[in-house]
Amino acid sequence: MNKNAAGLLALVILAIIIVGSIIYQRTAREAPEAPPPAVEPTPPPSPVVQPAPPATPPEAPIPAPEAPEAPPAPRAAEAGITQTDEGFFPAEIRVRAGASVTFRNQSSRPGWPASNVHPIHTDYPDSGIFKCGTAEASNIFDACRGIPPGDSWTFKFEQTGRWGYHDHLRPGFGGLVVVE
Repeated sequence: MNKNAAGLLALVILAIIIVGSIIYQRTAREAPEAPPPAVEPTPPPSPVVQPAPPATPPEAPIPAPEAPEAPPAPRAAEAGITQTDEGFFPAEIRVRAGASVTFRNQSSRPGWPASNVHPIHTDYPDSGIFKCGTAEASNIFDACRGIPPGDSWTFKFEQTGRWGYHDHLRPGFGGLVVVE
């Protein structure tokens, strides 16, 4: 940088500092001061009176019978997840082991559902993007291709666990399949 440019840069920085300081001082002067907080007088402490112990012990209350616990809601044998231009809906689903989940692409561009983690897709057991294009591709949690708008892809979840997924083409979109 030559001398003239360096000098000009120094002047610009100095001008910014001066203008900022003037604005700060005016704002500080114009701001109304808050009134001091009111101090409430503290009442004198009241004497503590201990109740006399009962002459006879009270009868123990009979506990109410416990309501039977409701059985857990059955998990779906089939479920669906819709991908839009805003992401996957619902973001989390619960299914039984052996359930099929269909990913429907209702967005305006292709979507590629796959197991986390991006870009290798190895979170779900025995999955991995390196298996796309092989005989094992039909058994992995990875569409292995962009699913066109209006089309869908289905995967059968055999393994129990919490399986995160994402769109390989838009990794910021994702969700969770809980298999019980």
